[in-house]
Amino acid sequence: MKHQSQQKKGRLASRKYLSADPLFEGLHKDFLGVSDYREGNPEISMADALMSGFAVFSL
Repeated sequence: MKHQSQQKKGRLASRKYLSADPLFEGLHKDFLGVSDYREGNPEISMADALMSGFAVFSL
């Protein structure tokens, strides 16, 4: 019998994509799409600030 994730064709094709690094990379790519309305030239990108917030709340 095939594993449930292998039966469903869609978001995750196999379990190797369930490790933390690919999930964090995907999250960072999504955060890159968040608009940054801060004035001036901020030193920290919005995506990096959001990743930092994610890290704090995922402890």
